[in-house]
Amino acid sequence: MSGKFFLFITIILFMLIFFCIPALAALQQEAPLSPEQTQLNLESLEYIWKTINEKHYDPTFGGVDWPALREEMRPRMEKAKTRNEARAILEQMIDRLRLSHFNIIPSEAYEHLAEPTPSDFPRGSTGIDARVVGGQALITHVDSGTPAEVAGVRAGWEILRIGEKEIAPILERLAAEYAGQSGKVGVLSTALMNGLRKKIGTRLFLQFRDVDNRIVEQNLLLIEPKGKKVQFGDLSCLFCGMSAAKAALQDAPPKAETILDGYVEATGGMAAYDKIDNRVTKSTMEIAGTGIKISLTLYQAKPLKAYSVVESTVTGKIESGIDGEVVWEVSATSGPKIKEGKERENQLHLNRMDRFAYWRQAYQKVETVGVEEVSGKSCFKVTATPAAGPVQTLYFDPETHLVIKIATTIEIPQGTIPVESSFSDYQATHGVLLPRKSVMKVATQERIVTVQSIEQNVELPTDRFDAPKEIKTMLQKKNSN
Repeated sequence: MSGKFFLFITIILFMLIFFCIPALAALQQEAPLSPEQTQLNLESLEYIWKTINEKHYDPTFGGVDWPALREEMRPRMEKAKTRNEARAILEQMIDRLRLSHFNIIPSEAYEHLAEPTPSDFPRGSTGIDARVVGGQALITHVDSGTPAEVAGVRAGWEILRIGEKEIAPILERLAAEYAGQSGKVGVLSTALMNGLRKKIGTRLFLQFRDVDNRIVEQNLLLIEPKGKKVQFGDLSCLFCGMSAAKAALQDAPPKAETILDGYVEATGGMAAYDKIDNRVTKSTMEIAGTGIKISLTLYQAKPLKAYSVVESTVTGKIESGIDGEVVWEVSATSGPKIKEGKERENQLHLNRMDRFAYWRQAYQKVETVGVEEVSGKSCFKVTATPAAGPVQTLYFDPETHLVIKIATTIEIPQGTIPVESSFSDYQATHGVLLPRKSVMKVATQERIVTVQSIEQNVELPTDRFDAPKEIKTMLQKKNSN
């Protein structure tokens, strides 16, 4: 088998395994909606549809038949039985536009930590910028010369109380309520920052835990925020400074443990992951500029079982699998192979279901190494070292907590090849939050993967993960020798 073909096959299998990182959101037990609540939900749908219809910058709505979408969603809203179902319908309507940072922020996000106020209410700031990461309210930046900076408040501290309200239970309740919804992270951050913005000239009691685990309390004056005052639609007044976001990240990026736990929370929560026993992912891959298309199917089951099939006119049929112990591969060109040593250990690592969720078992060491731009956006950069195989560099969006890029290497007979995979188009579909598209870059060539379907906790044939006949024959010969 030629070196080029070996590289081609290796990358296909690597891409298949690396791409499948979905998470099942927790299902919430809710009381059924009353007729009055159903009517309010219908009015909300009408208000949102009408607002977008009248104010959207693109008269073609990106190719979406907006009037037809209204007729599609209204009967579904009439049948919604819970508040979360109703919210999911509203989000699905907006998701059809396929626009990032275009979401619904419910009024509760403004009211959990602060009283509701008019949109033009002159909110002040103590100089603190904060985000919810891994369930914690962490300070990401403190503006110089502000009351918080003068009082000695520093980036990296955790906010425990705002006024008389304890933060953790409120964030926990919000996280559970919006589990699996694409707007969850925005809701949490909005609630937190809204609680920190009170009337200019008043004072705000805040309780912190500093980096040395000491409790610190301050009663800080609220002043007019730095930056230019602007108004976006019905949102509260905002003060914009172009360099503030990047400075906040650079000040004190969170620890890797906090970032990874934030990913778990943003994609559904640990309890939801624990409920997943198996997964079937079907995808297609296109080699950019060649017209070559490949079908990819991956079966996975806990704790460590996998079976994949790759098929195309170029590769023929390639099967690989793990039955819990034996790692194998069968291709039309190279025949059957039992993987051993480092190659085996690396495949066991890569095939661990949801290894970013179970990162404590999957990696020996994780470390935040800084902040780096990915496609013009400043992202947390984390190195993750498995027990076997190369170090992986993970890039997390600080706003959504999602993985948007992975950089690592693969080994072929000719040497070490750097590989980058970028993830996009995360969608919430039937309680699952996952990327629908991935682009792998190897040298100058791109491979584009699109997920067609994902099923979880399905009934699989009892022999799905059994090694094929030719592998069993090789094992018998090996054991007899």
